[in-house]
This record gives sequence, C-alpha cells and structure tokens, in this order.
Amino acid sequence: MFNVAVKEAEEGINNDIRQATRDVGINPDTAVAAFTNSRERQALVSLRYNNIQSPKAPAALLQGNRAKAYLEIAYRSNGSKEAGFVARRMAEARDVLDDPETWAPDQKRQWNEVYLRNRVEIEKY
Repeated sequence: MFNVAVKEAEEGINNDIRQATRDVGINPDTAVAAFTNSRERQALVSLRYNNIQSPKAPAALLQGNRAKAYLEIAYRSNGSKEAGFVARRMAEARDVLDDPETWAPDQKRQWNEVYLRNRVEIEKY
C-alpha cells in the first residue's frame, strides 16, 4: 500500500512539473528529468504523499526562484497551521532549499523581496 501511495505521489508531482513548464517555457520531459532524485523532488513528493498541494512550488523551482519555492513549501502548504505540521513544512523547506541565511547574495535578495511582499503572512507563523 505504501509503495502504491508513493507511486501516486510521484506521478502527481510529474504532472505538477509538466503543468508548471507551461508557465516557464521548458520542455516537460526535460523538466521532469531535471528533478529526478533531487532534494527538491523529495520535498514535493512528501507534500503530495501527505495530500498537500503546493502547485506554485514546482514553477518557482523551474524558474530558479528558491525564495518563492521556500515561501510556498514553508508557509503556504500548511492550511491547518497545527504546530507539528508547521514544523514539518519548515523542516522540509530547509532540508531541501537550505536556510535563506546560507543562500548566495542574489538568492538572499530574492528572499528579502518575497519576505517584504508577504511579511504579514510569514510573521503569523
């Protein structure tokens, strides 16, 4: 049963990635292949396996916007905001995308922009 559930999550993420390519002009098969065995894919599959939708995260990752992907995974993929789930989403975001404090200068700039645009939402956490 677990293997079936994981396979369904994998297929769902492949579909999400293919869909996201429409927004960024990348070949869908190339995009799916680029995510194979990646840390980013692990986080997306974990979300999907737990029945959590984060449709904007794949597009953000395909665009190289780690800040937006971090926002989507850490702050927008947890509708219940229960402490345990919040901690898990934050851990997934950090495990996959690292802590924004460790990012390259251009990625930190992206995070600062995302943070300022979404400050109220982020500070509620």
